Order: sequence, then C-alpha cells, then structure tokens
Amino acid sequence: MRYKPLPLGEFAKNVITLTSGALVAQAIPIAVSPILTRFYSPADFGIFAVYTALAAIITVASTGRFELALNLPRSDLIAIHLFVLASLCVAVTALCVAAILAILFFLVPNGTLNWTYGLLPISILFSGATQIFTCWLNRLKCFRDIAVSRSAQGAAFAAAGIYFGGQGTSQGLILGFLVGQLICVTYLVGAGAPRLQQLRVQLRNSMLTRTATRYRDFPRMLILAHVINIISLRLPVLLMPVSFGAAAAGLYSLSQQVIGLPMQLVGAAVSDVFRQQASVEYKRTGSCVDLYFRTFRAMALLYLPPFLVLVVFSPDLFSFVFGEEWYRAGVLTQILAPMYYMQFVSSALSSMFIIAEKQRYDLLWQLSLIVVITGALILGWLSGSIEICTMLFSVGYCVMYSINLCLTFGFAKSRIVQDR
Repeated sequence: MRYKPLPLGEFAKNVITLTSGALVAQAIPIAVSPILTRFYSPADFGIFAVYTALAAIITVASTGRFELALNLPRSDLIAIHLFVLASLCVAVTALCVAAILAILFFLVPNGTLNWTYGLLPISILFSGATQIFTCWLNRLKCFRDIAVSRSAQGAAFAAAGIYFGGQGTSQGLILGFLVGQLICVTYLVGAGAPRLQQLRVQLRNSMLTRTATRYRDFPRMLILAHVINIISLRLPVLLMPVSFGAAAAGLYSLSQQVIGLPMQLVGAAVSDVFRQQASVEYKRTGSCVDLYFRTFRAMALLYLPPFLVLVVFSPDLFSFVFGEEWYRAGVLTQILAPMYYMQFVSSALSSMFIIAEKQRYDLLWQLSLIVVITGALILGWLSGSIEICTMLFSVGYCVMYSINLCLTFGFAKSRIVQDR
C-alpha cells in the first residue's frame, strides 16, 4: 500500500506548540541537573525516584481514566459529566491514601517511614487535577495553555530544587516536585475553569450514572492496563534499592530524568494532538491510517540523531556534565537507548487503543508487558549485575513496543462499529 504525504496544517502547528512546551518543561530541569547532582547524592535521587514512582502509580488509577474519554463525545454535556466523574475519583483516591498513610504512621515505629511519604495525597490531588484539566483543554484545542503549564512546572521544579538544595535539605527534590505541581495545576485551572463556567451545565445524578455506564470500559480496562504499564516502567526504581541499593536507583533515575522523561513528554505532546485529530478523522471516515503513518514516520526520524549520540557517547557525556560519580548512569543510558527509541515512537500512537475503543487489547498487551519485564528484572537480579539487569529490561521493552506498533497500526485501518 502506498501512502501519499498529506499537508499537516493545524496538526503540525498543534504538535509544535505542545512539543515546544514539553521541551521547555524538561530543558530547564536538565539545564540545572549539573547543579542538582552536586547538591544531591545518588541516594537522594533514588529516594526521589521511589516517591515519584509511587505517586505516578496511584495517580494513574485516581481519575478512573474518565478524562481520556473527554475527546470522544460530541456533546459538551456528556464531556462535563465525564470531567466531574474523573474529579470525584481523584478526591476519593487522595482521601483513601491519606487515611492509609495516617494508619501506617501510627502503627510503624518513628523513623521507619520517610516523612515525605505523607505528602503523597497532595501529589495525587495535583497530578489528578493536572491530567483532567489537560484533557479538558485538549478538547477545547487550547494547546498553548497546556504547553505553558508544562513549561511553568519545569521551571518551578528547577528553581525550588536548587533553593532547597542550597539550604541543605536532602529531600529538596521532592519538595521542588510539589512546588512544580502546584504551579502547573494553578495555571491549568485558571485556563480551563472559565470555559466550564460559561457552559452553565446543571449536573444531574442520573446523567452521571448514564455517563459512567456508557464509558465503563475506561475504568474497567484502562485502570489496570495503565497501572501495569506504570509499574513496569517504574519497576527498576522500586526494585533496585532492594537489589542494588538506593544509589543504583539514583543512577537509573538520572537517566530517566534527563533522557527518558523528556522523550516521554515530547511523545505525550504529540499523542495529545494525535488523539484529538485522529478521533475526529476516525469518527468521520472510520480510518486514520494516513495520519498514523505520517506521525510514525516523523517520530522515527526525529529521535534517530539523539539515539545514535546516546549509543556512542552517553557514558563520557554523563561523566563530564554531572561529575565522575555519575559515569555509570551514562552506561545505563547507553544500554537503555534502544528502549527509549521504541518508547518514543510508539507512545504517540498508543492512543489508538482509546480511539478505536480496543481497551481489552490494551489490557492484554499491558499484562503481557508486566510478565516480560518482571521476568527480565528477576533474571537481571539473579545475575548480580545492574548492567545486565538493565540490558534485559531494555530488550524486553523493545519487543513489546514492536508488538504495540503492529496492533495500533491495525486499529488505525479499522472502522467504527458504534456511533459515539
């Protein structure tokens, strides 16, 4: 089958807007990373990585994944009820986590649990609200506001991290993370709330029930699938402190922070725009294969040069930029480069599971992923080498991302069998 290049138009403009925001959001923390690595030890980075891993895992489930359906209904009435459903889920989740932590702090001896874990409910509230308002602004095509919020978050995290580091606070990375979350969600609420007020929709319990029933596959299928995905991504951070010590988790987390996370954010920015336009095309024509192919080609070519640089030079680059004690972080990055490449290309296109309403396939893929990654990490742990452990983890992900691309390409050619 031959694909003809199509003019990108608004799609390209929106991708550039969100991608620029994502790049700025990470460029600032990366730019100050040489300062942060001199304020904080690999062990400090390891504790920060565990905190953010726990927050990310819980946050994924906290919204019920209803926010991901905000682009699907034509009716603003249904969309607002989805918005409310997601918000209620976040509030209940944060309260439950706060209650559990209160019990743990009461039962566990003083000093056993790090005090920063008590901040998790706040992180969950901020992250959940960020996800919901981001999807709401995506529906409204307010891509500039999304981009600005991400840039502000990155700048706030960097500034706060340096400030707390200068004060000698070992948990300054976590405190800076919270400051960045607060700035981001404040901006998003300011941008998205006026539109909610303009619609003046009267909420009805019966409508909430009908909406929850119509989109029940999102919590039923996507919560488990996405929690599994986040766990598989964060497993090294959660298991390395047990197997190789907190410093090992810190080495891995620096690689994720300066290489993996920027790639994920750029991929997420493209995914936001792809999901919005692909949803429209899929509803109108029953296919979005041309848009899919163009996005795939652009993503594959975009990351090729940095991929080659990482494969050849990352150990020396990490040592030079962050200091000699971070040389092994560069070695791990070198091993992880193929995984980052496949992750970057496939992440933007994984929205096809949602657009085509193929959540069951997504769940099956995620379950297979956790089995493969868990097996790879166990074998790596048995080897006693963090490098071998990382290599097996990287190979497992490359295989699973290849399967993911095959599935989503097939969905892009499918037709909708049910009117939205």
